[in-house]
Amino acid sequence: MQTPVSLDSIKDVSLYQKVNGYRFTIDSVLIADFVNKFMPASILDVGAGTGIIGILLARKYTSSCISLLEVQHDLAVLSERNVMHNGLENQITVHNMGIEDTMNSPDFTPASYDVIVSNPPFRVPSSGKISPYDERAIARHEIRMNAEVLMRSVSYLLKSRGYFYVIFHPFRLAEMFALMRKFTLEPKRARFIYPDVLSESKMVMVESIKGARQGMKIEKPLVIHKDGTTYTEEVERILRQ
Repeated sequence: MQTPVSLDSIKDVSLYQKVNGYRFTIDSVLIADFVNKFMPASILDVGAGTGIIGILLARKYTSSCISLLEVQHDLAVLSERNVMHNGLENQITVHNMGIEDTMNSPDFTPASYDVIVSNPPFRVPSSGKISPYDERAIARHEIRMNAEVLMRSVSYLLKSRGYFYVIFHPFRLAEMFALMRKFTLEPKRARFIYPDVLSESKMVMVESIKGARQGMKIEKPLVIHKDGTTYTEEVERILRQ
């Protein structure tokens, strides 16, 4: 029986997603907006899901060559479908593999990307409620990829002075910074995301540069809602731009 999908629009792109399965959230849109590298020639999206981040970056950087990496077969197929649906098959390539497999793949060479971006699973398997849908569980919990594997592989694939962008939960901030430095990814810029002005931060976006010197900027908070349902002006701008 065919899996039901919906066609959903964000900004100037539209994507097919499973009705019951992994579906992108606003986090993916925010991290794509956070990417701030001048005209990168090559971009890699790790854990691409349905392709939302890579497709948004293709609109942002029209001359960049973009690779999407997705370990789950069904999601990789949807990514391929979404790339073609948005007319980006000449700019984006989809690879159905885990990031740890890139070290032994002829399609990937060390120090080959200007920018790598990821919205990775940020919960360890013993924390949080695990989704009954395998796709969602793998996307949210470290079942198929953990933070150390991610950082090691990113450092392997990123050019010297290349940029790595990642979004994760603040409770793992110290661990993530330690792993970044272990693999010569120096944190340079961070922005904490808040559901509203009265809540604690739920996510943080970090930019690191391979081989850079120490020195980091904490940007102003990004607040999602100005009341329970209405987006702030900045988030509205990000979603429209």
